[in-house]
Amino acid sequence: MLQYDDIESKLIRGLDVSELRTATEKSEQIMTAEVKSVNQLKQLENPDSRILLSQGSDLPLPSKYAKALVGLQTSDDPMFIIAFWKKAD
Repeated sequence: MLQYDDIESKLIRGLDVSELRTATEKSEQIMTAEVKSVNQLKQLENPDSRILLSQGSDLPLPSKYAKALVGLQTSDDPMFIIAFWKKAD
């Protein structure tokens, strides 16, 4: 069983190629970019459940631009939720 002390030492590793714009640029950079490591528990301190590969990011929160009203749903939800029927036996 995983102990709390073990969790403190776990790392998230990733590459940041977000500044590049084209798929070609990103695919080339993925081969040579530095792999960054951050403490997994430290991510809980980030606002909006962000995963940040560098500390002290000053990016605006997503809530500044949008509201999440329903989470993930299919486009046909309203049709079936509002007009659901059941065949009589």
